[in-house]
Amino acid sequence: KDALWPALEKEFGSSLSCGAELQEAATDPVLRMSVDVASLPPEAPGKPADLLSRFYFQAEHLRASAVSELRQAPSADREGLSSVQVELDAKACPALLAAYVAAGTVEVLPVNDAAEVAAMLPLLGISEAVKPGDIGDLDCCITFTPVGDGDEVSRPFPTPCSLREALTRYCDLHRAPTPRQLRVLRQSMEPAAARDRVGRLLADESALRLVQDEALALSQLEVWTALGVERLDLGAFLLHCPRQRPRPYTVASSPLAKPTEIQICVSLVSHPAAPTAEVMQVLIHADR
Repeated sequence: KDALWPALEKEFGSSLSCGAELQEAATDPVLRMSVDVASLPPEAPGKPADLLSRFYFQAEHLRASAVSELRQAPSADREGLSSVQVELDAKACPALLAAYVAAGTVEVLPVNDAAEVAAMLPLLGISEAVKPGDIGDLDCCITFTPVGDGDEVSRPFPTPCSLREALTRYCDLHRAPTPRQLRVLRQSMEPAAARDRVGRLLADESALRLVQDEALALSQLEVWTALGVERLDLGAFLLHCPRQRPRPYTVASSPLAKPTEIQICVSLVSHPAAPTAEVMQVLIHADR
């Protein structure tokens, strides 16, 4: 029995897994939105959905008190555009200061650029437009509630929060959709032709590996657009989009010299973009 299902999937393709994805989507917590926190339903009991989610709940919010340029004349023939020293004000974070040592490690969560978030909005059916007496969709407050009464919620990130915060901090818009994300969002995406393309892509292991190739660095928007997707379910996207991963940095200061400030050095690196024409053709013609 244990060997039968993998053998069938190998013979006929990964589309046989859709039944499991349908069941998973049916048990996903439900997205709730409102103009303010007071209008949202009470937070249901639950726990972080995974290790990355646990980081979000345990992370401290620090203010960058200073940013200074280290490389004044970047060279075009060297990797990197600039290096900066960032000072993090940790006065209000005693737990972080207790673990503060010279040459230690601090993990920092990156955020998406506002323009990247704005580019995703039409696909998600939301808008920044503000109507008289109302607020833009990104400023709405969100939370998740369980499907069944009394059930716990697997929390992808801390709620309640604004939709802007969820898309900016917790969704990695720079990474291509994962196979799991493709399967779950396929059930409700529009139009139907896009669902067919995604189904064929999921059944083509070589094409799927190409889409996931980190050297190509395909983004969420690039993949969905190439597949002809016009609308994605917002709740499913927030739950299944790849999570932002914290980036580790070596502490470049000492608590003896800077007892309440943690310094790190950050480089903005660059590399030649890999040609994406081939993978785009795979996605566009996935219905063949």
